[in-house]
Amino acid sequence: MKINRNSFFYTTIFIALCLENQVLYLVPSNWNVLGFDYQAICAIFELMLFVFTLVKFRFHLIWNRYCYIFGTGLLVCFTSAMAATFTYGQDFFTGLIVQRTRIATMLFFFTIYLWYKNKKITIDGLFKLLLFFGIIYGTICCIQYILSDYVTFTYSSTTQRYRFGSVRYWFSGAYLVLLSGFALDSLWSKKRKKLIDVISFCLPFVLAFVITKTRMMALALCTAVVISIIIHSGSFKQQVFKLLGCFTLAGIFLSSNVGSDIVNSIFTGTSGEDTLTVRNIGRDYYIQSTISSPLRFLFGCGYASSSNPTAYEMTYPKIQSSTYGYDIMLYPQDNGIFGQFYYYGFIGILWWICSLIFLLTQAFKVYKANGNTCFIQFIIYEFVSSISLTPSLFSRYIIFPLLAILLIGYQQQLISKTTNSVRRSS
Repeated sequence: MKINRNSFFYTTIFIALCLENQVLYLVPSNWNVLGFDYQAICAIFELMLFVFTLVKFRFHLIWNRYCYIFGTGLLVCFTSAMAATFTYGQDFFTGLIVQRTRIATMLFFFTIYLWYKNKKITIDGLFKLLLFFGIIYGTICCIQYILSDYVTFTYSSTTQRYRFGSVRYWFSGAYLVLLSGFALDSLWSKKRKKLIDVISFCLPFVLAFVITKTRMMALALCTAVVISIIIHSGSFKQQVFKLLGCFTLAGIFLSSNVGSDIVNSIFTGTSGEDTLTVRNIGRDYYIQSTISSPLRFLFGCGYASSSNPTAYEMTYPKIQSSTYGYDIMLYPQDNGIFGQFYYYGFIGILWWICSLIFLLTQAFKVYKANGNTCFIQFIIYEFVSSISLTPSLFSRYIIFPLLAILLIGYQQQLISKTTNSVRRSS
């Protein structure tokens, strides 16, 4: 796919997208080169790009409001490393090294922002690149699921504990959710629908309901898409009333025993104790561990290194399960925002909430100007899914740096159109 003459910059972004997803899950998670695992390779690659960009543009780092999100995100990584020294006796630099992918992701925003400001990439080009990557990624996920009884060519974790004996693959869905937002805007605005838009819109639903069978992803995706459709239609007052009504009905339904049983039966075939019980135990454990002292409440318990026995046992404790008949290990990653509260404390959660509120505000400005709801949809998805899925701002994925650049670009295009119309009228 030809995007423009600056193909080097788009190619490097595509490589970064592939690397952070285990080269589209075609290499194992323990894959290493010269002793460096794939996460270290991702971090080194993105850090090298950051240094290369600073040197290329003579250390002229352009600052704007979005930079505060990723700049303060780096500070949160430092406070977590500091907290780990008090909680586990872990070395401060070890605490930074285990967060290498997060630190590299925060810095990657400044890399691509400088590329954008120096006209090395465009918003249209970035949009096409994300579409291209999303289609390839979704196709690989679908092919692997279809061929699951015959061949396994991806290195995704799997389980067959779900109803009907069907296999469940663990693929990340964040990029496909963003892609579906682009597709929904396109389908809504065009009289003639394109097949690529229909496919892009359906891919995250196939991933959530069929391939990964992730109940929280399915719930968050449906919530975000329904809200986007409501926003697309009707006046502002109608939208507000519809949204309030949907939230009220959904809250009443999901809080009831019937709603809980139905959700459980759909995704697990049972209405009794399942992985939700384990998550509830994990959530209580991580919350209680973090609020046990004022210092931990503020800065968290810190990001643990697996090479530190004290840190490992405290972060990944084992519990006895009457359901499974063996000990279950708890993971912060399985407890969404509550697991991140354990890592980063109140400071980290405050940063996350403020960042999403700021981005949501900017997303509504884009919607008011051109009617696109893709950014609103993705941020709502992030809010809802954070209950049990790791929020993307706390992950190794560069989706939020890319989303921020798209928001900046859309806003600048709107400002340019406004300025040009004023000049014409004068």
